[in-house]
Amino acid sequence: VSCGYYHCAVIADGMLYTFGRGIYGQLGHGNYRDLIVPTEVQNLENVTQVYCGKDYTAVIADGLLYTFGRGDHGQLGNADRYNLHVPTQVSYFQNVSH
Repeated sequence: VSCGYYHCAVIADGMLYTFGRGIYGQLGHGNYRDLIVPTEVQNLENVTQVYCGKDYTAVIADGLLYTFGRGDHGQLGNADRYNLHVPTQVSYFQNVSH
């Protein structure tokens, strides 16, 4: 379990579930809506770690780093300053499972 400023993420059986405020896409469901119940994030399997920042989320899945949410300060690690509303692989890290 990890909680950010207004959102939470939970790993259960290798799947990621998020809920709370989604205004910057930090829930990872392809939109900017709030959710009041935990909802599975699609296209992520074998999730082993999750971290929720103020308005963004970082996840290790299948040994790869994914980020989504608010990116205006570069906090998503993908060399730009855009918000992402779906998990997007950070290509700088090819395998972080070790």
